[in-house]
Amino acid sequence: MRQVRSLAGYLTAQGVERGDRCVIFMDNTLVCAVSVYAVLSIGAVFVVVNPQTKQNKLAYILDDCGASALISDSHLHRVFTPLLKTAGRLKCVIASGDPSRLEATEVTPFEQALEGGVTELPPNGIQKDLAALIYTSGSTGDPKGVMHTHLSMTFALGSLIEYLRLSSEDRILLVLPLAFDYGLYQLLMSVQLGATLIMERSFTYPAVIFQRIREEKVTVFPGVPTIFSLLLSMYQREPFVFP
Repeated sequence: MRQVRSLAGYLTAQGVERGDRCVIFMDNTLVCAVSVYAVLSIGAVFVVVNPQTKQNKLAYILDDCGASALISDSHLHRVFTPLLKTAGRLKCVIASGDPSRLEATEVTPFEQALEGGVTELPPNGIQKDLAALIYTSGSTGDPKGVMHTHLSMTFALGSLIEYLRLSSEDRILLVLPLAFDYGLYQLLMSVQLGATLIMERSFTYPAVIFQRIREEKVTVFPGVPTIFSLLLSMYQREPFVFP
């Protein structure tokens, strides 16, 4: 919670205000989760972008939403750094990870951004405000930002928890990107319930996922048909037993 409030304090100090768009271009990590809640805590709008997004598509999203802040990972610097000269609305750029990778002096290391003071909790009366923009993949054209208010996300959150019968005892393994709405809701549900969320950066190595399920005693594994199809084919070749 302190990291959330510290990052929120830094964003506020840089001029990010209620309603401003903040693009979060990161892997599935704790830092990404902290960034989402820091943006929400000042009444701004978070826009989570898949870390595999190409430079031209990232440039489009930054311009389309009128981003005021960009929060990313230092290992993605070759994608976002060339865009900083043309993204004129950006008030600040923050990157986690190894700061020696950063080429642009205007990029603030994540740890440095946490060194300032904390900010207050969310402002009152933001239920009907925009909370998030979730962009489509853009496979058939330009990506389109789908608008979600605090109220609509809270309603969806409650509906999913009730439908899936989740509780604080659950241990959720997340391999879906947070840029994907169902992946994002795993984070939101876990925080809402006080459940345990185990985040993987991707589904690149299925064998590692099997190992993680065993080690972490996972009770919930959200996915898409292609993931389950691959897991099933692996199981048919080499059956295993979950704990």
